[in-house]
Amino acid sequence: RPLAGVAAPPPPRRTTTPTTTMSATHPRRSFLLSLPTAAALLTATPALADGALSAATKTRARGLYGNRILALQPLVEALPAEVDAGRWLRVEEVVAAVKAEKNAFALYASGVWGGERAVVTALGRETEDMFKALGKLGKAASDYEKKDGKVAAEKVVAAFGGY
Repeated sequence: RPLAGVAAPPPPRRTTTPTTTMSATHPRRSFLLSLPTAAALLTATPALADGALSAATKTRARGLYGNRILALQPLVEALPAEVDAGRWLRVEEVVAAVKAEKNAFALYASGVWGGERAVVTALGRETEDMFKALGKLGKAASDYEKKDGKVAAEKVVAAFGGY
């Protein structure tokens, strides 16, 4: 309801914003096919890490990925008891949690021990063994196989101990 004696403000003026039109005299295709561009594309190298492993980068990797791995330790150590008790849903949850952190194991090995090829190789084997055993443990849990689950759980715990 309008107020008595007060005029309504005028409607806002419609202004147009300037638009920029880009008109290229050469289409993109001819630009991309030009000799300098082709030479630049052919000589481009992929972005690779320089491999610098300072004490700071090792400490950072240990803190980031080591903590993620360390958080899994009580879960992994409890696996044999979970299998013995037949708590298959809990076993499947732990298997999924460890599998979700697969990259943390690789990044920990290469970040903390990157300068020592033998250690990285050994940790890689441990990780591979652990994830094979996790696969067997997951299958045993879905099939309610206590004997196979016990063997697989002990292999997971042993391989996890390498970290």
